[in-house]
Amino acid sequence: MIFILDDEYFLMGNQIAHIPNQILNVETYFNDLNGYDYVKNLGVTRFLKVAKAKTRNGYCVIKIFQIVDQSLPYDQYKAQIQKIYSILHEKEVAPSPLKNCLPFQIVTKNDRSIILTRPYIKDNLFYRLQTRPYLTRIEKKWIAYQLLIALKHIHHENITHGDLKIENILLTSYNWILLSDFANFKPTFFAYEDPAEYYYYFNASQRNVCYLAPERFYDQTRFRSDINNDTFSTSFGKLGTPAMDIFSLGCILTELFTEQPLFTLTQMLDYRNDSYDPMPIVNKIADVDIRTMIASMIDRDPLKRLTAEQYLQEQTGKAFPSCFHTFLLPYVQKILKDFSPDYVIYKLHRDFSYIMSSLFTEASQNNENQTETDEEKHRESSQCLLILLSLALSCMRKLKHLHSRLVALELLRLMIPLIDDQIILDRILPYVNAMLHDSYHRVRADAIRTLVFAISSVKNINQENADLFSEYLFPTLSTPYVQEDCYVRSNLAKYLSVLAEHSLRFLEKTYLIEERNHTINNDYFKLYEEELKSVQTWMQGKFGDLIHGDNEDQNGQLAEAVCRSDLIRLCTFFGKRKTIEIICGHLTTLLSQPNWRLRATLFDSLVTVASYIGLESEVFIQPLLTQGLTDEEEFVVHRVLKALACFVRLSLLKRKTIYDFLRQVAPLVCHP
Repeated sequence: MIFILDDEYFLMGNQIAHIPNQILNVETYFNDLNGYDYVKNLGVTRFLKVAKAKTRNGYCVIKIFQIVDQSLPYDQYKAQIQKIYSILHEKEVAPSPLKNCLPFQIVTKNDRSIILTRPYIKDNLFYRLQTRPYLTRIEKKWIAYQLLIALKHIHHENITHGDLKIENILLTSYNWILLSDFANFKPTFFAYEDPAEYYYYFNASQRNVCYLAPERFYDQTRFRSDINNDTFSTSFGKLGTPAMDIFSLGCILTELFTEQPLFTLTQMLDYRNDSYDPMPIVNKIADVDIRTMIASMIDRDPLKRLTAEQYLQEQTGKAFPSCFHTFLLPYVQKILKDFSPDYVIYKLHRDFSYIMSSLFTEASQNNENQTETDEEKHRESSQCLLILLSLALSCMRKLKHLHSRLVALELLRLMIPLIDDQIILDRILPYVNAMLHDSYHRVRADAIRTLVFAISSVKNINQENADLFSEYLFPTLSTPYVQEDCYVRSNLAKYLSVLAEHSLRFLEKTYLIEERNHTINNDYFKLYEEELKSVQTWMQGKFGDLIHGDNEDQNGQLAEAVCRSDLIRLCTFFGKRKTIEIICGHLTTLLSQPNWRLRATLFDSLVTVASYIGLESEVFIQPLLTQGLTDEEEFVVHRVLKALACFVRLSLLKRKTIYDFLRQVAPLVCHP
């Protein structure tokens, strides 16, 4: 990130300096940086400008502070920043909770600027709260727990953050939080009557949200020099107190659980004077333990706020499931110690039984005589699997080896029965859908299997999922990645009837939801018919393509896979009239195929189709049976006889037709 001043004055810590005579563009400062290539500007503030840069080690964020007055103690602040990084970096050699911190790593000073750098992380907590799929309650608790862990350990090292806000909490794709932008170089106290300094330093996002503790605002009746002399210290971490960070954390947690800021600056100043009550916002949080904890964190009296360690001890087993402490945090830290996507997938798959026993043992204990609140806590323990699911999904697109990708899909199949339906639709399906474009055909084939398993596991369907198949899944299943490989298409043929059944189920359940909501009208009936026609048209075309195969399918393997599938589901999907027109019409062409296994399988599938159609099926099955009895392959004739016996038992043939077949079959009794 790059910061350039454009105001009349600025403060470094609690020191006053003058505005620079010349304001330079962000790109200008890259002339002083070797090994950094400018990528883009990340935002403009009155105090600083921020830029993204590229190095040989990846992307980073660069902050540049323009030096105007050489007499200010810049070296002191530089030493503080370097010491913060040194302490936290040393702790990260072991699998430590301090991996939840991302301090500035490099501090460079030249004649005209001070340059701060840290690794680039795409998302912060503010943007993540606005991004689909939205965080679940257990994920929010996991983030809150990590924040307390991070504060506990930086406070233990005598370090305070100084500018803890939702934008300074970076978030990885697997919901691991990182505290960034430690602000030891920003002032701690501000004049209550003049908020100019606050806006200058702490309103970078222009959201007008205040996360600072009320004791950081002082009356002008007390001399500013007294404030500075009381609090300023040359050692880092002394410009603020842990209680100030705890208050900021309370504001962040309120916004995390309610998605509503707790204070603007005006409200904070009123709260300082006991003329504003933030509890109506806090009370919107459903969890009573979270509410109690936040109410304590935002107490006006800093002496009444507990430490991060005390909150962890008090709320483990209450606001936070016990498995966070006993299993989840140590397990995730161990994985992050030797992090690589393939390693994570292998370890999660290998440890799956251990994970289940660790998460669900606690949830299954004391089932007798437990209150409704206790049941909710046990349910949360089982939901902790979602945190490991996020870790697995974040690794899936970065896997290098074929076997790793197959193991990842198997891991998803193990997790799917234990995950909520909406999580399957919003999170798992997009990743499985992406695997249908994989370069390995075995992965694409297994992705179809996983896709069908996921869809089959979804029981609760909402209105948003009505066009899931026609607009999302079917277009992917029609891409060259699926169509150009015979092995992948055979897997699609195997599960085609299951896809047909569930596409109709999704559509009909959406219709029932509309009916219950009393929103049925002529337009909706029209849309329903159009959607059903679209799905049936795709399924009809795909069924015909698979039955007739292509140049790569000379032996009719695709048609055989379709016939071996559960065709009764496909018949139910099309209805009786279209079953006769489409399914029977295509099946009759298979009797001329040279592959005798395909011809034998045909007669097995005829029983299923005819049992659905009823007596009307005699018209098309009679000539097929007659031709099959004269087949040159004995195994085919054997299947015809078995099918004929089934038709007789099901009363699908007229008596005259049975006598006709009896005359043809009787000579076969003499067959050796």
